[in-house]
Amino acid sequence: MFIDPKALLQKRWTELAVIEKAVVLSSTGGQLAPEDADAFISSVVDKASFLNEVTVKRMVASTAYIDVFAIATRQMTAAVEATIAATAQTVNFSLTIPRRTLTPVEVILAPDVSYTFLSENIERAAAEAHLMGEITKSVRNDMLDLCVNGDGSTGTFLAINTGWVTLALADSAVNDADCAGLDAIAAMDKVLDTLPEKYDGMPDQAFCVSRRFRRKYGQEVAARETMLGDKALSQAGDISFEGIPLKSIYSWPTAYVMLTPKSNLHIGISKVITVEKMLQPRKQIIEYTITLKFDPEYAYGGFISLGANVSV
Repeated sequence: MFIDPKALLQKRWTELAVIEKAVVLSSTGGQLAPEDADAFISSVVDKASFLNEVTVKRMVASTAYIDVFAIATRQMTAAVEATIAATAQTVNFSLTIPRRTLTPVEVILAPDVSYTFLSENIERAAAEAHLMGEITKSVRNDMLDLCVNGDGSTGTFLAINTGWVTLALADSAVNDADCAGLDAIAAMDKVLDTLPEKYDGMPDQAFCVSRRFRRKYGQEVAARETMLGDKALSQAGDISFEGIPLKSIYSWPTAYVMLTPKSNLHIGISKVITVEKMLQPRKQIIEYTITLKFDPEYAYGGFISLGANVSV
């Protein structure tokens, strides 16, 4: 069966129908309607992705603030009958964490697909739907890569955004642990020990680690020849250290281990998203163009313990 490329503008796609609507709504320049933007964001923040576990802010404004309330000092004083509380209490009982700001940066993904691919592909009519699924996966992987490794300065890709690791390295509130020369178990022990006691046991804490680090930890546990060691070596899924799960995150740098509540990590995604395609008959290609804006941040560096110089 031959697929008429001109008919692609009219055909119904079986997946990501929001793309079709973007083409039809040419008066908006391909900008998705709010409900379609939500659907696209949901497809990017897939349940199987770490992005589904962090705090995702769907933004309409150009910036958004992240505010956290915390009390920095001891507050209790002895109560004295018919006596007003000490003035120091009313002074210290205040916001002590600096406000952080999400400022999404626009990015563009622009793949070209040949007529020949769509007409001769084994998937035939489903080829374009599969292609859009792969594009969405690429958006998700690149977004997570930038959330982790972006440094705001290097090259054309990493310069787009400043990711969680670079932000933490520059933040004096973050609790730093030098893990040089330590094995995986000792490195996590030092990272956990570096976290201030008052933040122990925070909900949804996790060790953010590389795939290599997770494997090395599993091998070290397995070497102890226990039931837990057998499980760590032979079964897939989460493993933990002192009850805190290890999250092996796509593109996470091997040299760093970050202990933080997953909800402390934020990503702001603007709901202003455009998805367009254009036929180029002379070139025998279809141009796809997706633009969106996003920005990674975290709420408070004090909730983070960052192990550096990890060499597993």
